[in-house]
Amino acid sequence: MPLSPHTPSPREPRTYELRDAEWIEDAATRRRPPLWLLIPVAFAALTGFVLIAFAAVAALATGGLVALRNRLVRIFRR
Repeated sequence: MPLSPHTPSPREPRTYELRDAEWIEDAATRRRPPLWLLIPVAFAALTGFVLIAFAAVAALATGGLVALRNRLVRIFRR
């Protein structure tokens, strides 16, 4: 029984490109995250960095880090 020309193929279509006189599957080499996902991740990382830097500067300005260090020194001396 011959296959019908309208029978869908069970395999996914693949894309190939010619590199160094060899056909190489292109789909496997170009896997990168989409741009719509990279931009929010970059902004989240930048926001986290800014918040951590602000917290450190605020703690230094108020003497919070010095007080924490002194408290830890007293605890570990016992």
